[in-house]
Amino acid sequence: MAPMSGGTHGTGERHERDRFPASVYGQGSEPDARFSLANERTFLAWIRTSLALMAGGVAALAWRRTGLALTVAMLGALRVLPAYLGASAYVFVALGAGCALTVVVASHRRYRQLCRALTSGDDAADRLPSGRLPTLLAALVAGGGLLAIAVVLGTLR
Repeated sequence: MAPMSGGTHGTGERHERDRFPASVYGQGSEPDARFSLANERTFLAWIRTSLALMAGGVAALAWRRTGLALTVAMLGALRVLPAYLGASAYVFVALGAGCALTVVVASHRRYRQLCRALTSGDDAADRLPSGRLPTLLAALVAGGGLLAIAVVLGTLR
């Protein structure tokens, strides 16, 4: 079995201590690259999701402040929505930031769990609990959608 990689430092020798995260890769054996890379791709997909959630919250605030002329041109029926958002745009920013933070923390935790399971060499990956992150995220986004509907319907009266 080849030693764990990390860097050669010009000597051709690899140093285990350079592998990130050291708490995961400093023990056990090197996992199959396919599984390790799949785990990293999944983690990065969750990071992209968190960035999209954060951008959605910021977009609500920008929409409230500027009205976004693009929206007026493309979606004429929604051109009055910025007036209805009012201060609740800040709620959407907080909701987007909260969802993004939840996704980042939960996905990093899951990534580290799977890395440890892959390097330990046993069947620990099969015993990991299924991720609750998709369910939690769906509930938070659905709650935000219901909040948006309530805001719009409440201001139409």
